[in-house]
Amino acid sequence: MLIPITIDTSELQSEFNLSEKDITDMIDNTVKAVTLDYHRRWGLKASQNLKSTRSRYLDSLVMVEEGYMKGAVILRDDDPLVMMLEEGASEFDIKKGMEKSSKKKMKADGGWYMTIPMRYSTPSALGESEIFSGALPPEIYEKIKSADTNIPSGSGMRSEGLKLEDIPSQYQEKTTRSAIPKSKLLAAREAYISKSSPYEGMVKIKDSGTGQSSYMKFRRVSDKSSENSWIHTGLEQRHFAEQAMAELNIENIVDIQIDNFLNNL
Repeated sequence: MLIPITIDTSELQSEFNLSEKDITDMIDNTVKAVTLDYHRRWGLKASQNLKSTRSRYLDSLVMVEEGYMKGAVILRDDDPLVMMLEEGASEFDIKKGMEKSSKKKMKADGGWYMTIPMRYSTPSALGESEIFSGALPPEIYEKIKSADTNIPSGSGMRSEGLKLEDIPSQYQEKTTRSAIPKSKLLAAREAYISKSSPYEGMVKIKDSGTGQSSYMKFRRVSDKSSENSWIHTGLEQRHFAEQAMAELNIENIVDIQIDNFLNNL
């Protein structure tokens, strides 16, 4: 989106005896100030409204140096998720992407599978990093934090998985994805009920080197998984760029930059 900035410099030039270079320098300073303020406001909108994807989005938001009397703020389009956050996305099948992943394992019958680790933060943590699938409810955390880590696992030890009977009743229910009747994806038109509670099978893992504990659940996906088991319901469009633009007071920035320039002559 191009923002035209109009500055009537005729009276300024005669009143303060400004040269052509003075005028163009002042315009250049003003354009750069508008660009900087737009970048700041755009980033602030994203920071206030995103959580686990915040840093990923902000890494793609860059201010570009385009030369004299020009400036630009862009959202790099090399990260599909970032563009989906900004512009929105309809429902999509995560399983299709996993099928193309280099991390999948092949089965003897020609099929494939992947084990998806899902890490949860403690209740007191914000859980806003992308590494977390969410924060553990306090009741679940109380059950798992004292579990014995007596099973070798990678570079550490892990506990046995939480059994359904160990989970408080309010967290035993399976999760349900509602049907999306008008979806272009046939698999999304039917509701899907998970095969277990989201906390069933949760394990505590203790790193042998650091002594730190983490809390994980592992979910298996394969070519045999139900067609509607990995449907993402989509992302609402955020349009942080438009929100930032609506708050951008160009006239005020122009006035301030002109005053500053003249005061520094």
